[in-house]
Amino acid sequence: MLVASCATTPFSSVPSNDSYQHKVSYLPANISNFLQKATAGQSFFLEQGSLGYNANVQVLDSYFSAAGRPCLSVLVEADLVTQPMIFCQYEPQRWGATRALVKAPGQ
Repeated sequence: MLVASCATTPFSSVPSNDSYQHKVSYLPANISNFLQKATAGQSFFLEQGSLGYNANVQVLDSYFSAAGRPCLSVLVEADLVTQPMIFCQYEPQRWGATRALVKAPGQ
């Protein structure tokens, strides 16, 4: 089972006790233009900092969240571990990553 959503508090970087909200890790401004135009199949490299590690990112799909934000469903690969994530635009030229896709235990 996969669950997807974007954070509901766009300017907060502190996790809430509300299980539907996620900590937002803002991405470097220099990739903002790329993210706005990214399409499925494209990939790019994120240097250590915003996510806490160097990572290769592959875009799977683009869509608009229920809140109307442009979002990207991506696969983030770091240290031989691949994790599905969501990147959303929270304000002009400011995108953030949330760990929004979760696999059920044992999958």
